[in-house]
Amino acid sequence: MRGKLKGISLARVASSIVRDDYPAKSVRLVAALIGILFEVHVCAAAMSIDDAQKDVSRAIQSKNASAVDQLRHAAESGDPVAQDWLGVYYAAEGDFVHAAEWYRAAASQGYPAAQNNLGLLYDSGHGVPKDPALAFEWFHKAAEQGLADAQSNIGFAYSHGRGVPQSYPDAIEWYRKSANSGDAVAQMNMGVMYERGRGVQQSYAWAAGWYRMAAEQGKAHAQYALGRMYDIGEGIEKDETQAANWYRKAAVQGDVKAEYNLGRLYEFGRGVHQDYTQAMHWFSAAAEQGDALAQIGVASLYENGWGVVQNGPLAVQWNRKAAEQGNPFAEFNLALIYDCGRGVPQDSAQALQWYRKSADRGLAEAQYNLGFMYARGEAVPRNYVKAYALYALVAQSDFQQKSRAASVRDRLASKMTTAQIKAAQTLTLNMREKGVLTALDYPD
Repeated sequence: MRGKLKGISLARVASSIVRDDYPAKSVRLVAALIGILFEVHVCAAAMSIDDAQKDVSRAIQSKNASAVDQLRHAAESGDPVAQDWLGVYYAAEGDFVHAAEWYRAAASQGYPAAQNNLGLLYDSGHGVPKDPALAFEWFHKAAEQGLADAQSNIGFAYSHGRGVPQSYPDAIEWYRKSANSGDAVAQMNMGVMYERGRGVQQSYAWAAGWYRMAAEQGKAHAQYALGRMYDIGEGIEKDETQAANWYRKAAVQGDVKAEYNLGRLYEFGRGVHQDYTQAMHWFSAAAEQGDALAQIGVASLYENGWGVVQNGPLAVQWNRKAAEQGNPFAEFNLALIYDCGRGVPQDSAQALQWYRKSADRGLAEAQYNLGFMYARGEAVPRNYVKAYALYALVAQSDFQQKSRAASVRDRLASKMTTAQIKAAQTLTLNMREKGVLTALDYPD
């Protein structure tokens, strides 16, 4: 009987993850305190969102009490713009109850930014009872006045059925209004809708176009999405150099999938010169954020000594982090580590545990090796019925080693009775219908 399968590294598997559309956002929910407020209307109109974000940060860090006092005085005098900005200040401080009070004061005067911000509080349940329907009402008031952020939020509400019945056509209508006004989040979400064919005929080319609009405005998620489309040649001519370029733009902003994918390109020298040190840098950045694929990438580099000093214990540590998130490839790799004693003492019982987890998630490699353990009686009593069933399951999959699994299954059959073969075939059927572990541990 042939032996077990060798390990695989998911760092060698291209990512083609498609993100969902992105959640509601505000012009200034965490964005804005005017530093000097003598002419609040002029400053509010002239100041960009990025500048406002910097000012609120500086004001909070410097405890600029004078600026806050000026803002409060204007708000108490009934100025809706000042009321909205004061709400933003309280929100940035984490005081959502007072933020809601000032947003409401401005919103009741018809100020659209405050209506949108109040809607966000109802959507999230910060400072007010969570009420998606009421959030939608406030978003709609602001959206009808042409506020692009609110229009984007209406689109998101329709897309996800938050406060209103789900309707992709309505989501598209509102996303488009916002996107045509230049809103980067709405442009990003238009890309998602076209990529997934939600409310529109699926078009990767249109998706790429909308992603590009948002990406050129610096939206990290859109930069990642555009990079991915260049990476796999979807809706746009495949160009790994461009993929690396857009992944990098998103990665430097901390986008975890972009960090992982940029590391993958460096690992294999695709679109960039091969550089294991850079691969480790970007894998590590994503791995520290909890990305399981990147954690496997880090483990692979440590295991092989690529770009770093070879370190078996660290390879085990990073594989475990990914395995504990339920990643079947990491579970399989961790099983192999224990099975072969690579960086840890050999432990067949631990190997069995991780093979079982991975096999139950559908990984054919793990199902194959678990069948081997039942056939040989490693860490479990020898059981040809269970071994046959597992090999038969792999033989029915699209796994590249399925013919090998079929060969082992047939050799096992020569050692089994007709009744045992029938029982094994029934067990394979149960594995497909109920899951591997349920069928193995609780046979009918």
